[in-house]
Amino acid sequence: MHSQLQSLLDYYNVDKQVKDPAAIDWKSYKERIHTDGVVDKIHAKYEKFLASEYTVDSAVGRLGAASEKIKALDIALQYNYMLHYSHYFEHLITMETLTNIGDVT
Repeated sequence: MHSQLQSLLDYYNVDKQVKDPAAIDWKSYKERIHTDGVVDKIHAKYEKFLASEYTVDSAVGRLGAASEKIKALDIALQYNYMLHYSHYFEHLITMETLTNIGDVT
């Protein structure tokens, strides 16, 4: 599993995948897009993305462990599941009873 994750992250790792990205003409986008600051924000996010790297060890470390937030969400999901299941099941029993009872008049 570690080797599969390593190969996936190597594929998306910027240093290994993009050696010389095609130059983006940010000036032409600024001329065509008239909303103030949009192109600058996208350019900044693009530069930040290109500077990021992915590490395998931290990604593997997250696979088996659940945070407290995820555990709390799981409890809420299980509670809501059981609440709706019991409600649905009671309606199903009632419908089956009415079907099998026959004509009560």
